[in-house]
Amino acid sequence: MLKLTSDISIYTKDNRVVRFSELHECVISTSLHTLTDTCTIELPRKSAWKTNQQNNLSNIIRRGDRIEVKLGYDNNFKTVFKGYLKSVSTGSPLTIECEDNSWLLKQIKVAPVYYESLTLEQFAQEYLSDFDYKVNDFNLGETRINSENTVAGILDYFMQNFPVTFFFRDGKFYGTLANTMLMADEAVNTIEFKYGKNVISDNLKYTLADDVNVQIVAKVILQDNTKLEAKVPVDATDAGIRTYFFPECKTKAELQERAQETLDIYKVDHMEGSFTAFGEPFTRAGDIVKFFDDEYEERNNKRFFVDAVEYKYGMSGYRQEIKLGTEIHG
Repeated sequence: MLKLTSDISIYTKDNRVVRFSELHECVISTSLHTLTDTCTIELPRKSAWKTNQQNNLSNIIRRGDRIEVKLGYDNNFKTVFKGYLKSVSTGSPLTIECEDNSWLLKQIKVAPVYYESLTLEQFAQEYLSDFDYKVNDFNLGETRINSENTVAGILDYFMQNFPVTFFFRDGKFYGTLANTMLMADEAVNTIEFKYGKNVISDNLKYTLADDVNVQIVAKVILQDNTKLEAKVPVDATDAGIRTYFFPECKTKAELQERAQETLDIYKVDHMEGSFTAFGEPFTRAGDIVKFFDDEYEERNNKRFFVDAVEYKYGMSGYRQEIKLGTEIHG
């Protein structure tokens, strides 16, 4: 029987390394659609840990310390999370909350500024020069930052108002258009899962294109502050609404065309949802899953990008909740 094993290392600002392998629970959430990946660790107050000085753990580790979390079976570890301590509780069990490199972006201030025209590449050159990054050269159009903010706050605003998403993977920052991938030339693995073999349970749902009920709202704000909007379809009862900004569009007709193109992306037969697997084979957001199910033809031998993974490790075992993204055809 496989034995659960973990290895957590915390690198303090005074150059000490704190290591421990005992924990109550560890929950890690990663996604290609959220700027911040998170990690929450609960451990016994008197955990076995190693440092140059014996002391209470909560008195040694601090907000902003670096952390690396490795999980696995029988000391066959995979690095599941790297980031920084956001907070350390003093209760029992002791709880450590962490964030990935986005924590650093929340420390970088952005002063009020106006751009007549701004692209993602320009923003990255100005504010992300200390990071390894790769971004689409998407034009955000006229951009005004009215009050002091952080780089993370600005990126969150962009994600809420434009068809873009930002995330870190292996410490590298990505800025990409919705429904596109920037990691084709990166270390993306293809992992096979089969129902009844290494899939524990699922809430996957297969939807026919005709049953997809969604309305695309396309918007743009022109340089003279004129606001244009187009909806496709125009009337959509009880539809899920997806709003996108298209700063390159100058007319309502262009908006209408872009809205229809976006709707066509949604109106296809597709499978969505998530499934639960064991801790192996290890899967990350951005990887490709090949899914097999002999009982249901529409679910069998399909490939998908992985949108998100939640890892749960603790007394009840080691599980991965894998959320499927765009299906890969051909």
